[in-house]
Amino acid sequence: MKGTIFEKIIKQHSSNAENVVSDEVISIRIDNLLLPDNCVMPIFELLEYTKIKPVHKNIYVALTNFHYQYEQNYSINQRKIIDYAKKYNFQVLENHKGIWNINLLELNKIASGSTFLVRDSTVNFFAPLNNLNISSGIQDLFKSITTGYHDYLIPEIIKVNLEGTIQPNINGKNIALLLKKELSSLTQHRPYLIEFSGALLPKLTANDLFTLSLHHYTMNRAAFMFPPLPQFNNLKNGVYPDADAEYSKIFNFDLSKTTPLIDVNGYISEVTEISGEKIDKVYIGNSVGGLLDDLEFLAKILSKHKVSVPTYIIPASTKILEQAVVKDYIRPIIEAGCTLITPATGLCSAINDIIPVAGEKILATGYNDLSVQVREIIKDFYNCSIDTAVATAIKGEITTLNQLVRSIEG
Repeated sequence: MKGTIFEKIIKQHSSNAENVVSDEVISIRIDNLLLPDNCVMPIFELLEYTKIKPVHKNIYVALTNFHYQYEQNYSINQRKIIDYAKKYNFQVLENHKGIWNINLLELNKIASGSTFLVRDSTVNFFAPLNNLNISSGIQDLFKSITTGYHDYLIPEIIKVNLEGTIQPNINGKNIALLLKKELSSLTQHRPYLIEFSGALLPKLTANDLFTLSLHHYTMNRAAFMFPPLPQFNNLKNGVYPDADAEYSKIFNFDLSKTTPLIDVNGYISEVTEISGEKIDKVYIGNSVGGLLDDLEFLAKILSKHKVSVPTYIIPASTKILEQAVVKDYIRPIIEAGCTLITPATGLCSAINDIIPVAGEKILATGYNDLSVQVREIIKDFYNCSIDTAVATAIKGEITTLNQLVRSIEG
């Protein structure tokens, strides 16, 4: 892994990393920490019991409501979390102001070359910013809070080159599903870290890149990493790989012929292969499909069509919702028959009482996850891009946007 982005960031954050070798454990400095509410109370209790003072200055608490929401005493626990956060000077990110990833992105706190430790696999959302993101357990988090360092198990590094051109209606979601289909078998017994490269990267939108990165955990990846990209204005201060950087494996993908893809209960196929299958409900938004550009896209499509099945739209943050209202994106969405839901994590953690009826066929744009409260009762779960989702919502059955347009014009 000599000369990789990963190696350079590790060496910048460690005083004893002369050689970075896979399967070795290296102590690295952590720049940012985040604690979801499903792990933060044990950490606060440890701090209270040991009387150890946190040394880390950039610690965030995410009120996801994921773990405690159905407990009878959740409101009491949440009050304790907020009080402890104030006591120890941790910054709270409230769930009903949007998903924590977007809230933190809007604060502009994550820099190129930095390290970020979280007990949540979605931390890899920040990978396009040219940094290293790590998901870990409570004990590791406690150590980092009280020392500023983390003992990191070095993964193998593989390189994925993305080349070619992107066809209309192909976006980051389709790329993520393609890579999941092509690369998942590599990680059945061993996780890898992927460093992306290729002429296609600067041509993708920031939304595409964040969407792609959120899906690292569906492929059991240790993390994704990206070079500095013009989309984020970090070309001057970023961390670049050497021209002769060494990788365990290298994969090349030409995306010119990529078609709309869909994940059906873990199996990925082309949307056209299952066109016509009826859907009971559609969920668009939060982490994938809830950014401002997404709401603009939805407004444009839905200004001309109405949905034919219950369709729920979840903006990714309060700020995004506010901007969408100002730009008049919300009105055509509502007039098309959609239901607007408070910015939150949504379907993946059953927020806002989003609990589908047993036996329903559900289609969503999120990062391919259902809450533990609903996973066992869902008959079929479909995961796809916002383009396919809105087309399906309009027609009431699985279809691509191109197929929908052709059927209407025909």
